[in-house]
Amino acid sequence: MNPPSNWHKYLNLLAKKQVPEGARRGYVRHVERLLKAFPGKSLSALSKADVEVFLGDLSRQHRLHDWQFRQAVDALRLLLVDLTNTPAGQAVDWWFWREAPQSLEPNHATLREQNSWPI
Repeated sequence: MNPPSNWHKYLNLLAKKQVPEGARRGYVRHVERLLKAFPGKSLSALSKADVEVFLGDLSRQHRLHDWQFRQAVDALRLLLVDLTNTPAGQAVDWWFWREAPQSLEPNHATLREQNSWPI
């Protein structure tokens, strides 16, 4: 029997954390966006700045509702802290991002002097 894939591990984590089944596809989409933003870069190689720039860019997308942004923050926290325990995951202030207004100003301290990554 083959060991579970990373996607299976993530889906199992979502079930364990009691993320409603109907919301799990949204969580996966947020992780896919993160992976697409950093092609060829492993999760363990992501920096705190990488994650914060990604979240900052995401927060400025007007097509996202507040609940979708909070879902994205939760999806990435589960991936980078609970599943993979990456250094970036440990360094990001997840509470700030979860509670931050969706549209951070471009000169906000967490975004200042950081390059924007495409989503």
